[in-house]
Amino acid sequence: MATSGNKPGGAKTGGRLKGTPNKLTQEVQHRLAELGCDPIAGMARIAEDVTPCLVCTHGLLEDGRVCGQCQGTGKLQSPPELRGRMYAELAQYVAPKRKAIEVSGPDGGAIELSPARREQILQRAALMLEEGQPAEDA
Repeated sequence: MATSGNKPGGAKTGGRLKGTPNKLTQEVQHRLAELGCDPIAGMARIAEDVTPCLVCTHGLLEDGRVCGQCQGTGKLQSPPELRGRMYAELAQYVAPKRKAIEVSGPDGGAIELSPARREQILQRAALMLEEGQPAEDA
């Protein structure tokens, strides 16, 4: 528990309210706004492979030649690895990260299924795959 400097065991007074960005974060947000830079939009453009070429206009240079930077497409092509990283970064704003859950039997041992139960689970999974349904907990 946070305490004030004056009273032992007392409630905290002053300081930032919960959820308020710190000074450095506020400065970075302000600077990005001044520059007209939206990092989320930038990551989305990279992920979707629609980053505009900064060298040419619609794939052509001022003298009419095809731009060598974008090969005349008017947009820069991002490597698949970079595009994948951008999708992964953006995904955390849409879907929560899943935590691994360890499943074990009694006393931390292996889960044991009777042969009949095992066959029932396998048949249900095969049926769901045939029907194109997502697997459910059996």
